[in-house]
Amino acid sequence: MKSRSKSDKAGEDSARRTPGNLLRIKQGMEFKLFLIAASISLAGVLVSSFLVLTWQRQQLIDDARETTSHLGNVIEAGLEHAMLRNDRDLINQIIKDQAETHFLSRIQVLDDLGVVQASSDPADIGQTLQDTSPSCQFCQNINLQSQQSSTGFLAQNGGQQVFLNVNLIYNRPECQGCHSPQENLLGLLVVEKPITDLNSELLTAFWRIVT
Repeated sequence: MKSRSKSDKAGEDSARRTPGNLLRIKQGMEFKLFLIAASISLAGVLVSSFLVLTWQRQQLIDDARETTSHLGNVIEAGLEHAMLRNDRDLINQIIKDQAETHFLSRIQVLDDLGVVQASSDPADIGQTLQDTSPSCQFCQNINLQSQQSSTGFLAQNGGQQVFLNVNLIYNRPECQGCHSPQENLLGLLVVEKPITDLNSELLTAFWRIVT
């Protein structure tokens, strides 16, 4: 079989470089460049969305912390008179009213052993919280010498994310009509706030960014 001449090969190369072929090659390159540019743009949007949502989430958490901390202080002040009178019915009524007014999941007063002494849910009263519960874990890690009055944090409760605010109830002189002066910490006031609204706001913000 005879080898092809240089002129035959040149003819084939020229055929491949017809205007139609060149146009298809150009369109293919343009499409690839478009895909690369679109991928870079999409990555930029996703990264920006992540950063914005992270910042917004932290802002919402800070707002929830401030709100529940204020509520915890207000509720504790409202309970003080009833506690000094050791009026358990009044204590539970105040707690129930506050939970309904502020749309809270639960309010509890625990003693220093983790036993629920008062609650917006009467079924909780008398129960002892497990060591694995968020409130107990918080209590086990606090520094009593800091005299920190309250703190708020995200937690899981029954598979749902909630915001907990925990007020430490210290033994003040006016409390020692019923409690020994040797007791430093009498218990905890736990305010549980659902964060359904927080997650809903984040989802709305995400779709607002990507669209």
